[in-house]
Amino acid sequence: MEKTRADLRIPSGYEPVAIIAIGYPGDPAVLPERLRERELQPRSRRPIEEWTFSGQWGIPY
Repeated sequence: MEKTRADLRIPSGYEPVAIIAIGYPGDPAVLPERLRERELQPRSRRPIEEWTFSGQWGIPY
């Protein structure tokens, strides 16, 4: 972990992590009404450049 912090220049107070999601969308029709409405709403996501870095801390992906 310390080598990763040094190599990527990760400041203290931040934890390096990796996440992957595996699966496929299900059928919203089987959800209760409240969850189905939420599932069918348009989604917005923060641009990847705001929260990921490439090679070292502070250099956008």
